[in-house]
Amino acid sequence: MSAVTLKRDADGYQALRASELEAEIERAKSGAIQSVGREAASYYLGIHTRTLSRYNAQGMGPKSTSLSSSGGLGQTAKVFYKLSDLDEWREQLSASSYKERKIKSSVAAKKTELALLELELENKGLQSEIARLRRLLDKKGMGFAGIHDATATLPWIFDDQSRVLGTVYDLNDADVISALTQARIEHLSALDALELQWADINVFVQWADAVRAALSSGIQDLDELRAARVQRHELMSHVGGGDGQS
Repeated sequence: MSAVTLKRDADGYQALRASELEAEIERAKSGAIQSVGREAASYYLGIHTRTLSRYNAQGMGPKSTSLSSSGGLGQTAKVFYKLSDLDEWREQLSASSYKERKIKSSVAAKKTELALLELELENKGLQSEIARLRRLLDKKGMGFAGIHDATATLPWIFDDQSRVLGTVYDLNDADVISALTQARIEHLSALDALELQWADINVFVQWADAVRAALSSGIQDLDELRAARVQRHELMSHVGGGDGQS
């Protein structure tokens, strides 16, 4: 199995991420900075960055300030949040008095109900994602066992020119910390990431080889399954007039 050399496992990244984001939040609490970025805001709220982005896109997220940026995938500007606005949003989302006061239509009620449900599902989804990453990652390398692994979502880091650098698992600490604070992390499958521009052709080749090995393995498995099903069908057709269903 072709594999990409890693510098940390899933737990190692979570520890590094927590340390950096907690430091950013403490700087905001002390007044050293006025607001925090998307990663720190989602960490502070206890939700995934994708959930926070989805709430913002739906007009249901906390108050924020945007700065134009050409980084990432060209999807959005960099977004910053004041801790006071995050606290207010969290209280409003969970307070029944707020819901009674603000929900004035059945559509609004359904949206709020959906938001609460998404938070519950997000917690379950994060646990499932962590379990999957632990299966994929070890301390030396990442390899894909088949097509399903190659299409699984991973956190990718981009440079300031929108080029892929790698994942949070195979880059050094400085690159990961910089990406966390500058909102240059996007969640994509390896297949999707390979279609973008890369900063280092050698890193691209390593990931392409890992995905190619996974796809080749998947094709082989599919060929074996196809041959076995066809053989079973033919045998059943010759034995007692079976219907040959597989």
